[in-house]
Amino acid sequence: MSKIALSIVLLMAVISAPPASAQPAPGQEAGVQQMREKMNEMQALMDRIHSARNARERSRLMDEHMQVMTEAMALMEDMTRHMEERAEAAPQPCAAGDMACRMDRMQARQGMMAERMGMMQMMMRQMMGRMEQQERPPAPRPESESPEENHTEHH
Repeated sequence: MSKIALSIVLLMAVISAPPASAQPAPGQEAGVQQMREKMNEMQALMDRIHSARNARERSRLMDEHMQVMTEAMALMEDMTRHMEERAEAAPQPCAAGDMACRMDRMQARQGMMAERMGMMQMMMRQMMGRMEQQERPPAPRPESESPEENHTEHH
């Protein structure tokens, strides 16, 4: 199974696990921040992949991108597991007629779901970008760049 196919299977497994808690779990904010950092790192790598001048550079960047994407998926899995554990230890349900409690829990759950959906969409865009880059030749060298200049940079 190719790395891309495996990545898609892993991401789909993470996506299929619904968030189980309406209250943010302790430490979840840190996980969300780490995930944002991984997403930014993946996007920066994808930008560098788009401008790669040769197949070797692009391949190296693609490998680095795969590593960061794998780390991001592991973070998502940890966050999902943490939410499930939190749900098992959930506080008592809201009292009958306590609309403020119910509204707070519903809004917290909606916020978490929106955050998670944004992360999943970004992961899918990254995977689609990887697939596109695998089928594409490296960016052409600008005309102002001569082979001698490139050789000098090499040393």
